[in-house]
Amino acid sequence: MTAPLPALSAAEARAVLARLDVDALVGLLAYAEALAVPLAGLGVQLGAPADVVEVAIDETITGRVAWTPHLASVEGHVRAIIRSRAGAALVAEAHARGRTRQPWAARLAAVQVGDLRGLELVFHYGAEMAVAFRRHDPAVRMLAADLAVGLQRRLGYAERETRAPAVGDLTQPAGAPRRSN
Repeated sequence: MTAPLPALSAAEARAVLARLDVDALVGLLAYAEALAVPLAGLGVQLGAPADVVEVAIDETITGRVAWTPHLASVEGHVRAIIRSRAGAALVAEAHARGRTRQPWAARLAAVQVGDLRGLELVFHYGAEMAVAFRRHDPAVRMLAADLAVGLQRRLGYAERETRAPAVGDLTQPAGAPRRSN
């Protein structure tokens, strides 16, 4: 068994959060939405795009999913987490429907012709294209701006602390004991 990844320091968390501006968040939201919608049509629940993006960012700044700056941008890293979650959700649905030996060969829709690996690729490339299509969508930009405000709050919090903040740190009532990462 491998040792758990250490949480990012406050400085490292600031570096991650500072790279996620509104445009980057628009792209991440568009990517998550473009995966979540077709998956929902197959009965696979990925989650609300803003929640999916926020959880992936949280997992990055708390060190649960290691980010290596030499290998990917923060945005690319978060997108990879989202894609990984979508693939895992497809496999989980295949298992839930009784396809345990070869889950990628499962058929989740009557009109599905190929295997789930092919569908996952179609969804991924469609989601990559959605980033360009949603770039100027007012609703997506507004949601990205709201998410950016929340991240800026976390960035300010990280400047006052010595460890990376977790989502629960910002939502607990004043005076409540803080969670440890």
